[in-house]
Amino acid sequence: MLRLEHSGDLHLAGIRRRIKARPMKEIAPLWQQFSVYQGWVPGQIGRTRYGVSLYVREDAGLFDYLACTQVATLDGLTSEWNKLTLPAQQYAVFEHAGHVSRMRQTVQHIFAAGLSAARLKPARPQLGNVMLIERYGASFNPQTGWGEIQVWGPVEKVSQATTTSARVRAEETVCNP
Repeated sequence: MLRLEHSGDLHLAGIRRRIKARPMKEIAPLWQQFSVYQGWVPGQIGRTRYGVSLYVREDAGLFDYLACTQVATLDGLTSEWNKLTLPAQQYAVFEHAGHVSRMRQTVQHIFAAGLSAARLKPARPQLGNVMLIERYGASFNPQTGWGEIQVWGPVEKVSQATTTSARVRAEETVCNP
């Protein structure tokens, strides 16, 4: 199911890597590295974890990935942390139904059919901007790969009329490829 969400500024801290060719082979070890810090990040808010893909260069197939958690403030965090503030943004939020290993299929579905079915346009990619956010809820178990996962895609500014009609159309758009 899709919903629209307007997020305020979001302060994140974690570990960041440039991803080149095989995202799953490079992202999984990054999460393993970050998992030892879960609950120990200074100023951490809750147990939700985020995987943030940042636009680098489309023609090279590169992107930066930040395995992170939300923090109250970036002030006082040491240089060992990669810090990022995501400015307020409108997102299309899709539930990922299934194992984390199937995330690629969900993302492909969102950009191939999910957004257009809801008559939404992805936000234009710009250097350093968010391409996609994976949101792993408190029930997500990184050892088993099962639990609450949402995929947040930034969309162009949406009017209230569009929000209402997109929500109605999107109730039939279930992201379970």
